[in-house]
Amino acid sequence: MDRIVVELKGNLVFCGVDKGYFEIEGQNGIFVETDSEYGLKVWCPEKMIEKIHRINIKEEV
Repeated sequence: MDRIVVELKGNLVFCGVDKGYFEIEGQNGIFVETDSEYGLKVWCPEKMIEKIHRINIKEEV
């Protein structure tokens, strides 16, 4: 499972599960699922992203 930390302009940071890139209203961005239990996702527009940290976590069954 890929987890990410997305740093945005203005010192705003979101962390969670990478749900992929999507286009909304003509702008590309990435969805970050911050709460898997409730499915809460935050869309971060590409032009606001300063850095993405990818963290690979292996889940044990």
